[in-house]
Formats: sequence, C-alpha cells, structure tokens
Amino acid sequence: MRLPFDTRNVLRILRSVLVVSILMAVLSSYSGSYLATYEKKLENTPGLAALLPVMMAAIGAAASAYGSRLSTDLHLGRPSVIRALKDASAQFLALIIVLGAYAEVISLVFASGKPGLVVLALKTTSCAYAVAAGLATASVVGAVKAGVNPDDVVGPLVTTVTDAVTIILSLLFAP
Repeated sequence: MRLPFDTRNVLRILRSVLVVSILMAVLSSYSGSYLATYEKKLENTPGLAALLPVMMAAIGAAASAYGSRLSTDLHLGRPSVIRALKDASAQFLALIIVLGAYAEVISLVFASGKPGLVVLALKTTSCAYAVAAGLATASVVGAVKAGVNPDDVVGPLVTTVTDAVTIILSLLFAP
C-alpha cells in the first residue's frame, strides 16, 4: 500500500517539532499556574479576564504571521530586513488600534469607562509584540542555522512564548 505522503518528510517534521513541543508544553503549564496565582488581581481589574485571551490570540497570531512571512522570504531567497521591519511595524500599528479599541469597549462594559484597561492593553501589546517579533526573527534565523525548516518550529514557538509573555506582562501592568 502506498501512503499519500512521504514518511521521511513526516519523520523530519516530527524530529524538528518534538523538542519545541515539549518545551512549549512546559512553558504553557508554567504561565497557566502563574495566572492562577494572580486570581485576586483578576478580580480587582474588571475586564482583564475578557481582554487577556484576546490579547494573547491577537499578538501571537500577528507575530506568528510575521515569522511565517520572514521564513517564506528566506525560502524564496529574498530576505530583507527593511521589508520585515516595515511588516512588523504595520502589524504593530494594527494591533495597537484594534486592541486599544477593544480594551475601550471592555472598559466601558466592565469598568465604567475607567482608562486603566486601555493603558494596560497598550503597554502589554507594545512590550509583548516587541518580544514576539524579536523571537520570531531569532527563531527563523536559528532554525535555518540549525538546519531545521523554520515553518516547522516558528509558529508553535512564537505563539506559545507570546501567550506566556502576554499573561506575565498583563498581570505585572495591572493595577
């Protein structure tokens, strides 16, 4: 029986993502337990519980997409730091606008319009996206240097680390 895929390709992908997947599972467990220790802060910051998952998803997705574009540029043999920085800057501006507006809505619904949630969202997004974009760039370059296809590791690495960083920063910046 002939399989519809190349088993060598599957084994190569499994080898490249196994270690990353194990490390990311440990990091996710840590960030989840870290979040649990701040239950009081979540209770005292109305709307944070509604805002946090949105920030995690948006920042992680944007940074992962940036890493994917960078990886594609490397595969096509046309890496450009200037283009990558322009892409990252455009994504950052879009994130700030969308998450700031969302935080304002959440603030109006949960916190009677207090500006603290918007400031928290802007500070967290700024710092977390800077970390995420740097990590995406470093992971693409590191994967290439290690002889691993960046497409196999950048997405899981960037999204998981960004989730953890977003949780930690949100709780540190929360009043």
